[in-house]
Amino acid sequence: DDPEGDMIRRLLRERGVDTDGVVTSSEGGFSTIVVHRVVSGRYQLLRIDRAPSTKIGKRAVKSLLEHVRDSIGDVDAVLFSDHRTLLQEDTVTRILDLMRNRRGLRSVVNPKAENVWLYTGVDVIRINRDDASRATGITYVNETSVRNMGLNLLSKTKCGAVLITWIEDGAHLMRSSGEYESIKPTGLEPKNLAGVGDVMSALLTAALVGGTDISTASRIAYYLGSVVASNGQERRYSAAELREMLSSEEFSKWLQHNA
Repeated sequence: DDPEGDMIRRLLRERGVDTDGVVTSSEGGFSTIVVHRVVSGRYQLLRIDRAPSTKIGKRAVKSLLEHVRDSIGDVDAVLFSDHRTLLQEDTVTRILDLMRNRRGLRSVVNPKAENVWLYTGVDVIRINRDDASRATGITYVNETSVRNMGLNLLSKTKCGAVLITWIEDGAHLMRSSGEYESIKPTGLEPKNLAGVGDVMSALLTAALVGGTDISTASRIAYYLGSVVASNGQERRYSAAELREMLSSEEFSKWLQHNA
């Protein structure tokens, strides 16, 4: 409940996004996260965050859960993107319980290392390599260590699949069925990684809801995330722009290389 929160709601409304589910709170000094980025040309040099140390207050949690309960019947997927581990265990558990009553509802998680274990039984966990390493205690050495991170996460969360991403080195997809796929890097030079994890998680969710299999959805999400990172600027991409990227010769060649 602060000026930055007002700005977020205004920007969402300007883009035609329903803001009924945006919860505001000032309990315990809770405030909106503000990120300052120092950029030179197309490269980000420095990032300074101002974030609350407090968890979400009880009244805000109550409002959040009421909105999830009232809207769960009208959505195709739920995407958890918890940057600051603000969602407490009881909150996550109650949301997951509400979701289980909806047949065919897709669930994707973009977690931090500290709370990945809360998301038992979700469809896909999309996590970057550093967070996967911290969550599992497995140090990155090579592809084998990344595969072991994924198997560890699969075993402890009982999720359907784990997608571990690292823009420069590609991605790794592991499924509960035991199948493993290594997705080769695009070769594009990342200039600004801000928000790229969110981009990949959102596109992965959209592709799954559209009926794409997890293997193809993972490739679409990783490729477009790489393109966004290589552009060196944060901006909104239209559906037409995304379709154009996926219709390009560059994407077709890269996809064939990853067959």
